[in-house]
Amino acid sequence: MNPAFTSLAGLAAVLAGAFALLIMLELRGNPREDKEANQRLIRAHRAAGWLTAVLLLGLLAAMLLKADNYHEEFPPRILLHAALGLLLAPLLALKLLLVRRFKRLGTMAPGFGIALFLALFVLYSLTGGYYFLHQSAVGHALMTDNDDMVLLDTELGRMLLARKCVKCHSLERVFKASKSVPEWTATVRRMAVMDSPNIRSFDAAQIINYLTLQQERRERQRPAKPQPEKPQAESKGDGTLLGQKCTRCHSLDRVRMAKKSAEEWRAAVERMEHHADDPTFLSPEEKEAVLRLLIEQQTK
Repeated sequence: MNPAFTSLAGLAAVLAGAFALLIMLELRGNPREDKEANQRLIRAHRAAGWLTAVLLLGLLAAMLLKADNYHEEFPPRILLHAALGLLLAPLLALKLLLVRRFKRLGTMAPGFGIALFLALFVLYSLTGGYYFLHQSAVGHALMTDNDDMVLLDTELGRMLLARKCVKCHSLERVFKASKSVPEWTATVRRMAVMDSPNIRSFDAAQIINYLTLQQERRERQRPAKPQPEKPQAESKGDGTLLGQKCTRCHSLDRVRMAKKSAEEWRAAVERMEHHADDPTFLSPEEKEAVLRLLIEQQTK
């Protein structure tokens, strides 16, 4: 779910909860002599309370769905957010039970109402408030050749790409794309805003740097003119196939410099197949041809 939508829904829940709490305090601490006025306040309190409950349950469901797609260890702020979100459910259930079922304990309901609102307010401050405060910073994440504010690291960019981007799509989709530096910058910024605050400005800069360097490397390794077609037996697993498959994530120099046994090469190729997340990434024939070439170059 879009973080802007959930942040606005959270704000609506806080406002509805505050309205319900104020009416409850008014009824408890300053009751009207006019019974009709009190009845109107009670109806308004119930409406605001049910609106808050519906919004809370919807946000809790969205939180659980998002947590299911999270592929890394939760930072402390997210853990506190999740704990408060889960705490709201039993608080809400207990308050409803005190009002509807255990009416002799109804004097405890205001305390649960206050605790419910305080937990909701802190929860929103950690999520919606944080999102709106940091959205502009993420949207203006910059990456330039002379950027002295962020130390750009290619390996860090690769790691962040693997951790942050696979929540929504496969890496194969990323490496199949061919974009200019401004296009990669615009794409990563858009993804950072959608997944804010999980992708920070620093993360966006590192990912943009890695993607643009990979794009430049692929452009340099692309043959200037078509190579003559080789016989079928030779074309499978030649340098062209390695260039097509392996340079999506790293350079061929990294492959040539590696020293591995035949078993280690097979494990490495199978690991790359898993990272690609594409059943058509390597056919069985192509896989064996690539392995044969890698093993042969090891013995040269």
